[in-house]
Amino acid sequence: MKNDIYNLNRKYFPEIQDGNFDENTKLIITADIESDFSFAYLGIKRLPKKAKLAVLLAYYYYQSLLKKIKKTETKKLLREALEFRISKR
Repeated sequence: MKNDIYNLNRKYFPEIQDGNFDENTKLIITADIESDFSFAYLGIKRLPKKAKLAVLLAYYYYQSLLKKIKKTETKKLLREALEFRISKR
């Protein structure tokens, strides 16, 4: 993420101004994403059964990834990519 923001000048979130990404900015972004998840779930419930399972699986995957992002220190998010493993149950 650091390379994208500082070297490639990519902007994924308008909340990141002039390359400043701190804990407060992360909280704002993650709260916005959580709001999107709430609306998405309402839409998922209305999907046909054949599509619902695949979309719901992706929904839970990205929700789990967001939880990991929320727990990770901002400086670490800039330094390294997050590893995410799906556990076998």
